[in-house]
Amino acid sequence: MGKLVIYYFSGTGNTLYLAKEAARLLDGALIPIVSTSDNEAVCPDTDIFGIVYPVYYNDLPAAVKAFARKLRHIEKKYVFALCNYGGCGGQSLKTLKEIIRSNGGELSAAYGIHMPQNAFKKPWVNNKRLINKSVSKIGKLAAAVKAGKRVVYKNSLLDKVLIHIHESLVIKVKASLAGYSGLTAETELDALIHSADRCFQATGNCTGCGLCVRVCPAGNIKLKDGRPVWLGRCENCLACFDWCPSKAIKGALVAKDYYYTNPEITASEIMAQQLSRNKASKA
Repeated sequence: MGKLVIYYFSGTGNTLYLAKEAARLLDGALIPIVSTSDNEAVCPDTDIFGIVYPVYYNDLPAAVKAFARKLRHIEKKYVFALCNYGGCGGQSLKTLKEIIRSNGGELSAAYGIHMPQNAFKKPWVNNKRLINKSVSKIGKLAAAVKAGKRVVYKNSLLDKVLIHIHESLVIKVKASLAGYSGLTAETELDALIHSADRCFQATGNCTGCGLCVRVCPAGNIKLKDGRPVWLGRCENCLACFDWCPSKAIKGALVAKDYYYTNPEITASEIMAQQLSRNKASKA
């Protein structure tokens, strides 16, 4: 079988930071989830593989959900998952476990790591301390994976509450996203997520540098007359907003004057996701 692989999706760098550290400790290869977007099926050629992702709206990002549904021939494989979150793992690991099981596999180990929030400011949180603490947690994950241990994610009280009220949260999220996109709240959640980019616009600070185009893992932005245009397949990852060197993007999805990118990750590393996606689509 092939080398251990870790599939990841990252917008502002926290997930990539964790995935890189896990890959280093496990001597694994990193594969951007978006590079499989055009695949009808994803068949990992390894006995062990991991999925590392951020938690959006108390659940899996739309791209990660679509990826998991494509997994095939994963019976008897050791599958581990790591979510990074600003609050808790919520519904995400439950959703992932159910999808993997529906495809004939089992989630062997599940982990969650608290990382800095990229959507809004938490003045009481020390971002540097969170990042430093994550290193030891990744070490424990790697040791468990090497030993083939079965690890169950322990739900915190917040996890339990948010899982219990998840359906009610979805209704509220859909109502908000419908307001951003101009669609109705009866529209499917993923469609609302993709269309929420209608709220984005570039201010007069925009220089037309095109960095937003290149960092978008979904390939959802193009330049028209030197200005960004969003194409309706947004993942709500906020990469365009947070990586913009001119701070020229605004919209209802983002907090005013709060910007975050993981200090250990570069824009070029985030760009590699879209490059791998483009390369795969041309293959």
